[in-house]
Amino acid sequence: MLSIISAVLAVAVVLASPLSPVVGGAEWPGAVQEQNESEPKRIDVNTATAEELQSVPGIGTTLARRIVEFREEHGPFEKVDDLLNVRGIGVASLDKLRPFLSIKKIG
Repeated sequence: MLSIISAVLAVAVVLASPLSPVVGGAEWPGAVQEQNESEPKRIDVNTATAEELQSVPGIGTTLARRIVEFREEHGPFEKVDDLLNVRGIGVASLDKLRPFLSIKKIG
């Protein structure tokens, strides 16, 4: 009888653990999940509207407007690294944005 109670308590502890991926049918925040093999949707910075740019994590209204204005004033970006010329984008922020951005070759 004691071993059954111990087993039930062990299961309860595991389910209540922050390392447990499922608690009561809901995923626990921070639980390790399988890697989704599809890449995030990439936005072409040369054709995207300010609204489309805002769909990228880390790009808000002001930064999206600056990207579009820079593109209109200086022409299309040749590479994603050219975004470093936009006020408000530094190396660290560009590294976070890079997986979501692309430059489609014209011609």
